[in-house]
Amino acid sequence: MKVKVNVIKYVIFVLTGIFLLTNSNFRKLVKNYFKLHKVKKQEIALDSEYEKMKQQKIQLEKDDSYLERVARYELNVTKKNEYEFRFTPPEENDKH
Repeated sequence: MKVKVNVIKYVIFVLTGIFLLTNSNFRKLVKNYFKLHKVKKQEIALDSEYEKMKQQKIQLEKDDSYLERVARYELNVTKKNEYEFRFTPPEENDKH
């Protein structure tokens, strides 16, 4: 009797699986679930980036030396009649 119950459960499980896998609406539901998960990850990453940019904006507005440093190194801005020289550090094997 117990074996019959297990076989019936197994058959019901297999038939349910076949029904769900052949049902296009179920497949769409699963696909949309994974898309939603991916979009939520992107949202978290974008929120983090937004917070960093907000902090940088506050720092740029408050700190003139930081503003100048960003302008010089990230935007390559120089003052009038100013020349910038950049030297690359020596390679490890060039140090003698």
